[in-house]
Amino acid sequence: MLADPDRVAMINATVGAAQGALASAETLPNPVLQYQREAAGGLGGRGSENFAQVQQQLDLAGRRALAASAARSRVAAAHGVAESERVMAVVAAGERFYAAVAAERRLALVGEFVGELDHLEDLTALRATAGDASRYDLERVRQEAGYGPAEIARARSEVFSTRTALGALLGGGGISSTAELVGELLPPEPMPSVELISLAERGPRLAALAATAEAAEDELRAASRVMPPVTVGAGVRAVEGTGTAGLVFSVNVPLPVFDRNQGEIERTAALASDAAARHVLERRELLARIESLAERSRALRDAALGFRAARLDSADELERIAKIAYRAGEISVLEAIDALRSAHQAGLRLIDLELEARRAHLELRTLLPEEPQ
Repeated sequence: MLADPDRVAMINATVGAAQGALASAETLPNPVLQYQREAAGGLGGRGSENFAQVQQQLDLAGRRALAASAARSRVAAAHGVAESERVMAVVAAGERFYAAVAAERRLALVGEFVGELDHLEDLTALRATAGDASRYDLERVRQEAGYGPAEIARARSEVFSTRTALGALLGGGGISSTAELVGELLPPEPMPSVELISLAERGPRLAALAATAEAAEDELRAASRVMPPVTVGAGVRAVEGTGTAGLVFSVNVPLPVFDRNQGEIERTAALASDAAARHVLERRELLARIESLAERSRALRDAALGFRAARLDSADELERIAKIAYRAGEISVLEAIDALRSAHQAGLRLIDLELEARRAHLELRTLLPEEPQ
């Protein structure tokens, strides 16, 4: 469903940045070539000394290994965030898709209602000609049917708007106006809360938080290694005109007299504490929200099913009886219109209930790593 390359690139950018940071953390610093010349008289001549040395910084405290470990955890966290973003993008597309499905169902329902009113107008006109209906009855039906074009135009506008929104999210030129959108508006029954929580525990959101906490701990351990990096060097020293040469060794060690990394230790300790607390708090909130949304999704789905069984069938039966009774002259035109409108409103209400249940299901979906069956 993620057909838009720009959206895919945006989601993958965080992972790419984290992988670049990992590559930097695992790379050894470059050696340094040092050359020095000391001339006895001018720039050359007998007795001039030449020094050539290669220096390399060594991490004896193990900071680089901890930094690499932290970077690997950051990559894992970035993958978790990217997976969560992909789920959110799929759910967003689902929300717009089902909004378009609901809009098309409303358009079809409005079309059926307007058609029924037109049929009722024709029947009333025949009855008025035969003297079985008054002029008032005919004008009343015409007035009701006259709202039809505006209702259809509004429903078509909603269809166009929802299709356009869906196409903008998916990319690739949008959605064809003739393409059929096939989907069941009423969502499936949610899994038991225990299974949903188990899925969330293994999901990318909590995995990203846990990885971030691990990275912060590694960064704190690295900052706590107070031994500074040591730079060692090896080279040669030669004296011109004498034929003498020798090896040169050097060791450079910063003395941690004033700066013992106190500020960095304090900073990384605060970040580690924040990451650990955030993991605990967001896990607790996430699991509580899953239980709440699962219950809401079930309740809305049951409400839609109950309305379909108890109210919609009753409204359809009332409409059928009203049509027969009006043809037989047993009820007034106002009663016939009321029955048609009641059935129409029941159909619209069912669409609203099913769409609300679907949205609750999709909101629950954003918290899970995979589509619950």
